[in-house]
Amino acid sequence: MAKIDPEQERERLAARYAAMSDLELRKVGVEPASLTEWARAAFSEELKKRGLEWKPEPRVAKPIADVEILIQLGSYPDRNSAGLVRDFLAGAGIKAYFCEEESPVESGTAETEGPKKTQLLVRAKELRSARELLAEKREAESMAHRQSGEPSEADRPVILRRYRDMPAAFVEKSVLEDAGIECFLQDDNVVRMDWLWSNAMGGIKLIVREKDAADAEKILGQGTSSEQAGGTGQSS
Repeated sequence: MAKIDPEQERERLAARYAAMSDLELRKVGVEPASLTEWARAAFSEELKKRGLEWKPEPRVAKPIADVEILIQLGSYPDRNSAGLVRDFLAGAGIKAYFCEEESPVESGTAETEGPKKTQLLVRAKELRSARELLAEKREAESMAHRQSGEPSEADRPVILRRYRDMPAAFVEKSVLEDAGIECFLQDDNVVRMDWLWSNAMGGIKLIVREKDAADAEKILGQGTSSEQAGGTGQSS
């Protein structure tokens, strides 16, 4: 690359600015940061010749329109869950953006970070539409479950505990029923006929709805243990 001769460059710039009108010259001075040191010198010299002052126009930041501001739509346990919602909205023409956030750290565990959750952000002008679409989606899924006769995810039966012996299973089933939690035993009839089948069948199962599982486990955990009641109940 050929080296630029400073003197020739100054002469070239001086001739260029001299050929400009006052209006064109003023436009050059609007962006002083774009001028080289030689250009600044030639530009200033030409202004002096014409008796003009150099007053660069201050750059004013353009405010962000309210409709372009990103607002949180929802928080999801992982990126995959958020991605499903993001893809659904994209199909409706609404663009959503990922944003990871730190989960609150429980007291007493300040040195350990909890798992990150993933936020979805949308433009302010599309927030209402996105919420309405997601509400319609949830309603449609709920209706489909009702029409098919299949239980929703919250009502899906799950195994809470397993037991080797009948007494322990009946005791804890009664505890949950007294607490208003619907539950039932599975394979209890087979074990009742021959308890030797218990291990082969995986024990007697205590079944609850998925939405009740956490509360049921908490209730049983607060009561007398299965071993103290004469059984061998185990969490599934």
